[in-house]
Amino acid sequence: MMRIILLSALALTGCSLTSPSLPLKADPNWHVDQLPNGMKYHIYPTADQAVSVRLVVNVGSFQENPSQKGYAHFIEHMAFNGSQHFSGNDVIKMFEQSGGSFGADINAFTSYQQTTYKLDLPNDDMLNQALTWMRDISDGIKFEPSQVTSEKGVIMSEWRRTRPNDAPFSLNAYEASIAGTRYADHDPLGTPESIKGATAVGLENFYQKWYQPQYAELIVAGDVDVEQLSENIKKQFANWQNNNETKLVKHRDLAVNSSNEILPSSSVESPSLHYTIDRGFISQQTRQQQHQAWHDTLSAQLIQQRLVSVLRDSAMPFQYSYAQPLFSNYSRLSTADLSFAPELREKMHALFISTLTSLRDHGVTQDEFATIMAGFENDLNNINSDWDQRTPMNYVDHRVFELEQNSVSQSKEDFRASLAKFIKNNTLKTANKNLKSLLSAQPAFVIGMGPNETKQQFSDIFTTLNRAYAQDGEKILATTATSDGFIKPSGDGQILDIRKHAGGFIVFTLSNGIDVWFQQDKTAGKRIFASYASEGGKASLTQSLYPAVELAFATAMRSGLGKLSGTELDSYLRQRNIAISPLLGLTQNGLHIVSDKQHFADALAVLYNAVTDIKVDPRQLEAAKDEFIQNREVFLHSPLGKLAQSANAKLYTSDSYHRLISGSEVASVTPEQILAVHNQLFKHNHGMKMVIVADLEPHEIIPLLRKYVASIELEQTPTTTYSPRYKKDLPNRLVLDESQESSSLYLMYIANLQPQKRTTKDIFVEDLLSRISTARILSLVREDAGLDYQPNIYPAMKDSENDAIWCIEAQLAPTDVAKIDAQIGKLTDGLIHTITQQEVDTASKQILADIKKATNDPNMRTLIYSRYLIHGYDIDKLLNIDDTLQGISLQDVQRKAKYTFGEHSKRTVFILNPKA
Repeated sequence: MMRIILLSALALTGCSLTSPSLPLKADPNWHVDQLPNGMKYHIYPTADQAVSVRLVVNVGSFQENPSQKGYAHFIEHMAFNGSQHFSGNDVIKMFEQSGGSFGADINAFTSYQQTTYKLDLPNDDMLNQALTWMRDISDGIKFEPSQVTSEKGVIMSEWRRTRPNDAPFSLNAYEASIAGTRYADHDPLGTPESIKGATAVGLENFYQKWYQPQYAELIVAGDVDVEQLSENIKKQFANWQNNNETKLVKHRDLAVNSSNEILPSSSVESPSLHYTIDRGFISQQTRQQQHQAWHDTLSAQLIQQRLVSVLRDSAMPFQYSYAQPLFSNYSRLSTADLSFAPELREKMHALFISTLTSLRDHGVTQDEFATIMAGFENDLNNINSDWDQRTPMNYVDHRVFELEQNSVSQSKEDFRASLAKFIKNNTLKTANKNLKSLLSAQPAFVIGMGPNETKQQFSDIFTTLNRAYAQDGEKILATTATSDGFIKPSGDGQILDIRKHAGGFIVFTLSNGIDVWFQQDKTAGKRIFASYASEGGKASLTQSLYPAVELAFATAMRSGLGKLSGTELDSYLRQRNIAISPLLGLTQNGLHIVSDKQHFADALAVLYNAVTDIKVDPRQLEAAKDEFIQNREVFLHSPLGKLAQSANAKLYTSDSYHRLISGSEVASVTPEQILAVHNQLFKHNHGMKMVIVADLEPHEIIPLLRKYVASIELEQTPTTTYSPRYKKDLPNRLVLDESQESSSLYLMYIANLQPQKRTTKDIFVEDLLSRISTARILSLVREDAGLDYQPNIYPAMKDSENDAIWCIEAQLAPTDVAKIDAQIGKLTDGLIHTITQQEVDTASKQILADIKKATNDPNMRTLIYSRYLIHGYDIDKLLNIDDTLQGISLQDVQRKAKYTFGEHSKRTVFILNPKA
């Protein structure tokens, strides 16, 4: 997506205080005060057990002089390397032990005009220690020369990761937009030269000058007492000395480039065309500003809807198509993006421009307008449940953003009133007027070049685009989708059994063998969340269908259902606030549904049609093929793709369902093969389960289950054996000298191919081991050796697979490959021999915190329940997570570590080095 910043061209008109220009009303639950030294603090008490803390220092790279580039960001790193009350990385260990998570970008960030430190705690047990650390950050950070030297390697690794030579289009577009501006001269990361040249003395001087209480704001939300916390803040921060009289001014109105551009893309991206229109600044203080932002969102969604419908109706293959409002620094933008195969550029340019001019000159139809407005109405209907699901972390992060953008932290009731007013006043005529106003502005067109394109071939492109954009648009014919296009069940199925289960479940066993797990949940509001899924996936298919499964969902969505085309189906679903997404993986298949209560019957009717009678339009199958081939071939010709292809071929046999499918293999896929994939995945019962989470009574869903779910005809099928089919003789090391980067990409696969049945307990033990391993690799590779900013280790096996496959990733200087080999050796040896009870306890607390966070979200909870049920895991172990974790011993984790990394494991290293 594009991120191009433009100087605002919008002027707010009118002087009277009309209803739309009413000031937004602030949330009264925010308690704000200021200490005598100038530091502000913001407190938001909630009923949550968790507590989130943010310390915002309104200082960033704009405060740096030419000899200090990157210093603000460097100081952010040093805050984790020792302070007045915490030695070295002790602060990381302490808060991890409380159940919090630490890692790259998790606990701090630095921008042009702000540095923010973050702590999210599962409860208030360590709130005092959190405030002590935040107080240390204020004026107690230590700058030991040895720590500064060590941190340079970490920051240089961060530079390599975030400033690649093979830069994506989005980064190239952003850099083009700020070229010649103050942003360009103040990259928050600095430069390689400034990073390497930083000294402890220089960093400390910058720190002492700019880390001042009058430039700082402390934000806390969660299970806190306002009066008590206020007193604690005063005790902790009142003695922070204010000794800098420089007035700090936020620069929120910087002008940047807004010209047409021809820009490179990365080696894994296809050609593209984009436009950007400036829509002013992000700040929202009044209803007029808020409503204008919503109008722009509505316009973008109307553009997106039309673009995709034109592409699909004409069976045109495309890589992506987006229209959306975007935020970039302080600017609000309207953008549209279209990516395609290089041979389609001329056609896609014409389609892109003609779609925009048609919308500009003739607007959208009532049906199109109603489709998008349904989303706004859905938001209004679910304000209470959405607001109730906000966490302390949500509150503090929103507050940080709103303070930075000079926006109001709006109350729920004022937001509700404003949105209701917007919906009431927004007619088709109003929407088309705003759409015309938006698209009547002259956009900046940007060409994203594909790997084999050059600037020379676009010498007159902007004249051509602008000339076409100046032409009158053509009016399209309106189409309307109705439910008459669906097949209906010939008769109802039966519910054979109804039983209660722990966790508030009611389980319905249907006559076709499907178990439906229903959980009543008032926090779901007026939405219903459902998953219909089973084991199976690609692994359950014959090898000849592997290419077809890559195209199945895209072809089905393009083709539509029943008598509805893909475009008509999309409109039908949107108007009813129904979202259906695939759960199609290597070892599972199914559909996930989010629907409002009013249209749940319609959602189940769509589900019935989707699993019993899809259609395959040959034109749409060809388009899906072209899309896949373009994406896959571009990737495989890139340096990263060559490494992935080589690694895949070395690891898996030719009949493995993990094998990477090439573009040439999908070219011969037939409609009959798409139907065969659907038949095997959805008409055979691999243990199909349905999970429904909603604020409904059981009697409300029983007739719907009989009509639309129990009536689905399923054949029983033999149990699938989920064997990835790894090659027996795995190589020790494979090195490719193909990269365009100055760094090396290091991948290690650790495989124990002596399968052990993975139980529910094993799933939790693996999670514990993964968290312990992550903490250790960060300590060994990042903190101790300074080799990589974000090394990673994780289990790579899929659910229902019984081999142990783990992957280690790192990006480092080519000269450091031997060093990381040594550090990984220390890592795995330590995991085999020295895991401690304290590490297990820490990881257990983190799992508890993460599961609680996930299960507070009804949508996420539905997916988690579905995973456990379809793969045969014991859902009671999840429902009684405290007991489950307490039942896992240190010895259990140690045994898993020895099995995973011990003498029977095989290690294979793949390295992508820079070209010679």
